[in-house]
Amino acid sequence: MAILQTREADCRDCYACVRSCPVKAIKITTGHAQVVADMCILDGTCIAACPQGAKQVADNTDLVRTMLATERVAFSLAPSIAAFYTPAVVAAALRQLGAVAVTETAETAGWVSLATYEAKQNGQGSPVISSSCPAVVNLVEKYYPGCLTYLAPVVSPMIAHGRVIKSALGNVKVVFVGPCIAKKEERINDVTTAVDVVLTFTELDKMLSSDLPNWQLLPAEGLDHFVGDVTRSTVRQFPLPGGMKPLLPTSADDVLVITGVKRCAEFLADFVRTRQVPAAVVELMACEGGCVGGPTLTTHQPLFRNEMAVRMFAAPKNDELPGNQRANYKYGQVPLARTFTDRRPRLPQPSEEEIKAILASIGKHNRADELNCGACGYDSCRDKAIAVFRGLAEREMCIPYMRSKAESLAEVTIAATPTAVLVVNRSLHLLALNPAAELLFNCHTDEWVGRPLPQLIPANRVEQVFSSGENSTGITRFPKYDIVVREMVAYDAHNDLAIILLTDITAEMAQQKELTQLKDLTLSKAQEVIDRQMRVAQEIAGLLGETTAETKFILTELMRILAQKEDEAV
Repeated sequence: MAILQTREADCRDCYACVRSCPVKAIKITTGHAQVVADMCILDGTCIAACPQGAKQVADNTDLVRTMLATERVAFSLAPSIAAFYTPAVVAAALRQLGAVAVTETAETAGWVSLATYEAKQNGQGSPVISSSCPAVVNLVEKYYPGCLTYLAPVVSPMIAHGRVIKSALGNVKVVFVGPCIAKKEERINDVTTAVDVVLTFTELDKMLSSDLPNWQLLPAEGLDHFVGDVTRSTVRQFPLPGGMKPLLPTSADDVLVITGVKRCAEFLADFVRTRQVPAAVVELMACEGGCVGGPTLTTHQPLFRNEMAVRMFAAPKNDELPGNQRANYKYGQVPLARTFTDRRPRLPQPSEEEIKAILASIGKHNRADELNCGACGYDSCRDKAIAVFRGLAEREMCIPYMRSKAESLAEVTIAATPTAVLVVNRSLHLLALNPAAELLFNCHTDEWVGRPLPQLIPANRVEQVFSSGENSTGITRFPKYDIVVREMVAYDAHNDLAIILLTDITAEMAQQKELTQLKDLTLSKAQEVIDRQMRVAQEIAGLLGETTAETKFILTELMRILAQKEDEAV
């Protein structure tokens, strides 16, 4: 699973992640955002920016549970944990879950700071740029590789501490806990596998809350120690802006501190151009406010409160629980070296003609059309066009263009419909008429817009709709124009307008009248024929009756005569 993904079902065309991402490592496909791993620096700003909570960080809690059940596991806690939990209570909870050691990553912060300064002294470059923040390392490797030679070739305190723990405890799995997503990738890139798993504070909270529901009520326990000669009140401030200053053998004025990805990028871009910085050491931190402003925080309190909590944790205390001294490593006993790689994303670069063609396809034919509104997430229309060329953005992301297109389609549809359309406000003044309405009433829009509707047609049904808020339909005759229309009045509650749709059915009604008259005439004629036929039938029946009676009489008389003749013969 990728370190950072987007749940597509929860991603809804808002482009908030594109707007927030300092390196635009987001690809939009059919309206859904996906993180482009090769471009992403894992600073995590998109997580906080997503209003739907659609960004998902790889979850290692089940892996840690399995390790606790089958392996010896040691935890290294980033000092920024003090902004959210009591570290000594966390130690107690993790030991209940089976941890063999719970210690502080900050133990090796002094080593890393000293090694960073020595890189400057050894001709690494001037200035030397700190390399403890993995998001900053990603930024340099992917977007400012010209600064690679100025990065201190020194591992972060996380890797250094993992090496100490494994050296001291032997066969043990090391789990680092911190606020940083980029640490997950840093662990993977470390060839020495000093750390086996990285948990964010969110994951830690999830695991402890599930496995030990009342863990925050546990009595505090001292942390384990593996490094000697450590001034804990100093190293525990390492995650704060300027936390490296008191750990360096140089003046604080000789250290430049910059926090926030955008400001770090500004510095790197300027340095690439000028190669001039009035400082020997530059401490770059991707998160605003340092590590206490990390992307996987479990509280949403102001940053200054997070900083205050860490400073309180770092302050010398006489009542601090004694820790278990598991080892006594000193600077130089564990290797701290590392290397860097040019990992620039290989992105196609469009020609000027191709950029102009893309801009033209979204209605931007000149500079005046380029609003640079940023609604799509890009700083300029030109940047967005380049992203479209690279397959990272869609043309439809341009909100002004899509709105104009929708309005244009609506206007074309209304203009082309044979149904007369009129729009009026609550005061019954005409706001718009389409060409079909102009034709129906033999008028012109310019002459009627702004005039009262009753001057054109009766407003009875419109008044009824405004009064009830419900649509109304019916057949209406306009004697003034000698027409009959099928009238529908729809109420637009959002804009408090009435939309009148009139279909001319005058010819239809005339045809219907003709058909009715023809039917009536046909029925009348048919009745006349029936009546005539009945009279003829009756006359025929009468004649047949008389003829039958006469025939019967004649035949009866004939039979009587014949019978009489036979008697006489006998």
